[in-house]
Amino acid sequence: MVTSFGIQDPEAQSKAGGQEDSKKWRDWWAALLYVIHVIAVGALAVWFGVGAVNDSDDRDASLYNIKHWAPQLAVVIIFAAIFSFLWISLVKYFPVGMIKFALWAGVVANLVLAILVLASRTQNSVVVGIIFFVFAVIQALYAYWVRFRVPFAAALITKAIMVTGQYPACYIVSYAAVIVSVFWIGLWSFGASGAIATMPHAAAIVFGLLVSLYWTMEVIRNVVHVTVAGTVGTFYFQQQNMPRNPTIHALRRATSTSLGSICFGSLIVSILEAIRVMVRGLQGQCNEFVVCCLSCLLGVIESLMQYFNKWAYIQVALYGKTFVKASKDTWTMFKAQGLDVLINDDLTSTVLFIGCIIGGVLSGILGGLWTYFHVTTSDDRMTVSVVVLSFFIGYFITHLTMAVVNSGVACYYVCFAEDPATLRRNDPEFYEVMWTRQALLRG
Repeated sequence: MVTSFGIQDPEAQSKAGGQEDSKKWRDWWAALLYVIHVIAVGALAVWFGVGAVNDSDDRDASLYNIKHWAPQLAVVIIFAAIFSFLWISLVKYFPVGMIKFALWAGVVANLVLAILVLASRTQNSVVVGIIFFVFAVIQALYAYWVRFRVPFAAALITKAIMVTGQYPACYIVSYAAVIVSVFWIGLWSFGASGAIATMPHAAAIVFGLLVSLYWTMEVIRNVVHVTVAGTVGTFYFQQQNMPRNPTIHALRRATSTSLGSICFGSLIVSILEAIRVMVRGLQGQCNEFVVCCLSCLLGVIESLMQYFNKWAYIQVALYGKTFVKASKDTWTMFKAQGLDVLINDDLTSTVLFIGCIIGGVLSGILGGLWTYFHVTTSDDRMTVSVVVLSFFIGYFITHLTMAVVNSGVACYYVCFAEDPATLRRNDPEFYEVMWTRQALLRG
């Protein structure tokens, strides 16, 4: 019997906790709190924003007219979409070579930075140059140490690209999330500027606005993550009997029965991020060293929590667990798998991140050159603005594509680590590849 969470084998379902009522809302209180928050913040944003609207300053209206920006930014968007497709294709057909390239690209980048800093002969250039050189050495040692693990990571990333490629709705959900994010950021900025102008010294208002923004962004990002993981998990467990539109079913679960679990974990991260921003605002008012250390500590805790949530949400996507139970089971997996899970995730994430950086840089160059040579009214300010904007457009469009693949890789790893027997039954050929390469690592 197939459950709504993609668990077909009764034994695997029992191990995963999938025998719970799949239609029951998990952590419903967090979902209710989030919905109330969105309605309240949206209404307040309109209220404060409209109340604080001022006449716009159009001194540079002719310079920043949309007609001078639209053509090159449209081309940048198209270019970034094509580049992300080409990068994914390269990773798909040359996974081992691309992972090795990404690992050693970090070594080369640190060496180049070390040489440039040392050659500048500015104050502290020797210290900074040595730091970059040490980073290059550490990265080189790491690349050499994990070289035997590359084939295993390559097999996973190839499979994830193949699976997500069969269900392009995963990418559509990711791009739709960007549209929603842009709309919310615009509305939030409109309201936040009005609220701060009306009550500039209300620290509680500022903190609440920051928590709201980060919470919403985390929820949107994790809904995409859970949707992709649900799709890939369904493929893993039901490859021989796939339901129609698995991505739609996964999205429906992510925005209904599992929404509370997503909101719960996202709220914790957003509070940490808001506290860290408020602590940064204390610089110049309190002891600089204490503020710096506290900000760094909060940043580390936040990053660890985000990373942990990434894996916990896979348990939510696959088995419909509450956030607390998913977190406990994720910790159990970490203890059982040891460094393997961390290293595999690092290898696959690195090659995808390098693709995002390259996509952003090339997009920035394209947008900047177009503006410099083809826009008659352009000046240095406009060219720099277009370069920066083009970089972020290229980076985020590429990141959207890579994030889908990254979620698929993480999901496949969890499925294989917890239930290799299902892969052996549904995809014996790929099982042999995975099992052989894993045996080489542990043998």
